[in-house]
Amino acid sequence: MEEVDTLRVLHLLYSGQTGGIARFVESLFIAQKERIDPALAFGNAEGPLWQRAQDQAWLAYDLGIKRAWPASPLRLARAKRIFSGFEVLHLHYFHPALAKAALSSGARVVFTEHGMFDLERPWLIRKLKTRAKGVFLREAKVVANSRFTAGRLKKLYGVEARVIPVGEFISEIRPRLPRSEIRKALGLSPGDFVVAYLGRLARMKRLERLAGSVRGLGVRLMIIGDGSYRGSLPEGAIRTGLVDNPFDYLAAADLMVMPAEGEPFGLSALEAMALGIPVLCFSDGGGVCELLEGYPELVAKDVGEMREKIARFLREPDEARYIGELLRRRAVEYDITRIASAYQEIYEERP
Repeated sequence: MEEVDTLRVLHLLYSGQTGGIARFVESLFIAQKERIDPALAFGNAEGPLWQRAQDQAWLAYDLGIKRAWPASPLRLARAKRIFSGFEVLHLHYFHPALAKAALSSGARVVFTEHGMFDLERPWLIRKLKTRAKGVFLREAKVVANSRFTAGRLKKLYGVEARVIPVGEFISEIRPRLPRSEIRKALGLSPGDFVVAYLGRLARMKRLERLAGSVRGLGVRLMIIGDGSYRGSLPEGAIRTGLVDNPFDYLAAADLMVMPAEGEPFGLSALEAMALGIPVLCFSDGGGVCELLEGYPELVAKDVGEMREKIARFLREPDEARYIGELLRRRAVEYDITRIASAYQEIYEERP
């Protein structure tokens, strides 16, 4: 019987910092190890994922290319040599010089758009990068993490993308302690109704909508994450900062609200769903709305309606638990093993 060579795939990330993209790529990398031979490359070798790669002795490269322009010729030449050892290059962020090097490597190039469109960069840099990215996208196999992201790609670049959602090891999303112990450690009483937010504290996450949605309801707000946002949040909000296992805290919640506008996917929402926690979002929430399709009671058009929806679950906790169980079952559809299989089909496609 003829032996089949194992497909070699290199995942390219900007960095290994905490965030949805890094969490997803780590899960995808681990799931793929059963079928193919994956490796990791970082433009900026820092953060928890880079450290775990070192601890686990995973094949991981530090490309040392942090800026879009200029790229060091010596480092770029080294990146090209690394690229030449792989059959598939899977890019999870766009860097003009690295993208050009990937296309010239002879490998099949897959690009996943995670929704990082650089819309807040200075005008000239954004224009130059948009032009370079448009050329690259017409040559690569392009994947979007949601229909919402695919729509933005079409609008900005005229490119059609296949949609493969983000995934996780759903069965591994669980707290390490019983819910009652977690709530006790947080100083919560049995009757406290907890509304959680999990993610970065940034202006783009529209946290002012979260604050307005819980104002006057008598609920406890729990913020899991950290960031530069310094807007007003209700007094008495529980702030965990960055934590190793956010599921320990998320499991203590009764409800989760995603206040962001135009969220590319919403990995935090998927993680809450996997824990059986109802998730609410706004109708302009982008990819999160796709996760909650078929549940209009979980989508609000404005802050006033969101407050009403939270109040309803506060009055009807059994209904919240019922919806949470339905969402838990839906979350299984996003298990990383399914997502890995979908990507492998793309990897194996011939030009």
